[in-house]
Amino acid sequence: MSTLKNYCEILAYCLMQNHFHWLIKTKGLDDLEDIESSKMNSHPQHSLVRCIANLLSSYTQAINKQENRSGSLFRSKTKSQKIDDPDYALICFLYIHQNPLRAGICEDLAGWKFSSYRDYAGLRNGKLCNRELGIKNLELPSGVNEFVKMSNQTIPEEHIKQIYS
Repeated sequence: MSTLKNYCEILAYCLMQNHFHWLIKTKGLDDLEDIESSKMNSHPQHSLVRCIANLLSSYTQAINKQENRSGSLFRSKTKSQKIDDPDYALICFLYIHQNPLRAGICEDLAGWKFSSYRDYAGLRNGKLCNRELGIKNLELPSGVNEFVKMSNQTIPEEHIKQIYS
């Protein structure tokens, strides 16, 4: 079975109580076609979708078994959106990290350990997201103080509405 990292790099993530956010950068079509060359009639995008579906299903099954429960873990079906605008990608990145603060489940961004914020802020050296690629692609400040200051800026409501439209 293929892993998610065969198809994309995770630039940011946040796991909430009933939903999650990922900002991913898909690998180039040539890279994906190399991965898929041994599979019959399989399109790379379909494989990424299957990989995400398998990951979510496996995670749900494991948590349900651990907690002796059944059913869905997340509130709605998974949605995705292609982002071509670098400014919009940065807004999504900031929104992902600010989500727990906006939901009132932590008092500061560093207080939520289930996001990549702590990795970018130099508080943890996690391996899930590709921090270097995120800094490069999103033109993030590499200095911790500058990153923290930028991350705490208020995102205008019209930009947040754009995320959900």
